[in-house]
Amino acid sequence: MFGFLHSEAKSAVFLENTESSVNMTGKVKTIHIDKFDRKESHYTYKFISDGVEYDFNPTKGNMNFSPDVEVSIQGILSGNSITADVKNIKEVQNNSLNIENNAEAKSPYWDALGEQKILVFLVDFLNSTNPKPFVKREVESMLFKGKQQDFFKEQSYSRMWLSGTVTPWITLNRNFNDNNWVSLEDKKIRNYIVKNNINLADYERILFIVDHPSATGGNSYVGKGDVYFEGKTYILSQSWAGSSASGRSIQIQETVPFSYFDYTISHELGHAFGVMHANGYDCGMSSIEGVCEHLEYENYYDTMGYPEFSLHFNAFYKELLKWIPLRAVEEIRVSGKYELTALETPLAPDASSKKIAKIFLSGPDGETLPYALEFRKSIGLDKEIASPDMDLKGGLFIHKINAHPKKYHFSYPEIIDTTPSIKVWFDDIRDGSLRKDNVFIDKEKGIKIGPIIFEDGKRVEFIVEYLDL
Repeated sequence: MFGFLHSEAKSAVFLENTESSVNMTGKVKTIHIDKFDRKESHYTYKFISDGVEYDFNPTKGNMNFSPDVEVSIQGILSGNSITADVKNIKEVQNNSLNIENNAEAKSPYWDALGEQKILVFLVDFLNSTNPKPFVKREVESMLFKGKQQDFFKEQSYSRMWLSGTVTPWITLNRNFNDNNWVSLEDKKIRNYIVKNNINLADYERILFIVDHPSATGGNSYVGKGDVYFEGKTYILSQSWAGSSASGRSIQIQETVPFSYFDYTISHELGHAFGVMHANGYDCGMSSIEGVCEHLEYENYYDTMGYPEFSLHFNAFYKELLKWIPLRAVEEIRVSGKYELTALETPLAPDASSKKIAKIFLSGPDGETLPYALEFRKSIGLDKEIASPDMDLKGGLFIHKINAHPKKYHFSYPEIIDTTPSIKVWFDDIRDGSLRKDNVFIDKEKGIKIGPIIFEDGKRVEFIVEYLDL
């Protein structure tokens, strides 16, 4: 867990304790910092202009700029750090491909389909403990032949798979620093790449596996970004995963063997592929009205949250990553009866099997996407749903979506509890799906979901109604 990302851009000389006003154009990289033990996360940013990478501190809010969008900023440069009000950051040129309605075209910055080649560095420090937690071939097997490969193939319906290279252990010539784990700028990492003639253009992603007792949690780029190395520019994601002994030994579930270390890798790679966190939305004794609270990470049915109940990514993220193709997307704009098949079952070759239902609303500024629905069953990575201490008896998962449909990336879903009670969220959401004759009503938006009119182990039929406001 750390909040610092070392610069990969070409070096520049800065005068300390001097400030100047700047007006610059460049690109923004977003880094997601995960502090799992405290259920906290935040972003850090980098701004790249003319091959120089700056620490970037936006004020008065977070930013939602894709890494392939050129922006202009007006701010204050101090040393290697730029501070700018969010309102003074403007889009200059948008090179992003249109991703509205899940356009099948690929962007090099948001590509999670097909082969994903990863360069994996095994890194420890002078004060790391011995022996090493695993050897190179064990990591190769886990990532490219075993648990992680199987995990992402199941998640993506085999529309994405992992390959790559794992280095031997590289011991950095310093002690572990929780604010500066490792980067391509570390001398030993740079020397290893150069000495072994590694061409970074042969890879889509970089993963640092870091061994130290204090190396818990991790972080990652969101999507890919421009990376500068030895005078060249590469489009890569970068992720970090701590391999502390406690993380390797503790299992996150009882039914599916999956350690916290496994979870850290899959979670950080999820960020690298282009998604945010899976969160909760707690309105106390109501599902959607009254005083409501955003709960970071607290979708317990999702690896992009805390996957204590099941491991599959939510359908909204699968559709965003294009693992769910257009033919398996149900777009709802009128009242009627609709059907979904279980999220965990294979895709059909035609449009007969829908994995996500997206409920749209029209407004003066265009369409919005307030809700996405999915249907879960105890299959594969989601076997834990049927464990004795779970109270989930099927039904629909309802996710509140926080984004305009044209801004999918940096959007995130919040799972809704359709059967709220006085229980704490962790216990209450165990039976949070919409079941049987229950209905969910958002009076403000004029949307009614339910009742369910048919359900078995493979599919569910339900009603969606647009209400007169």
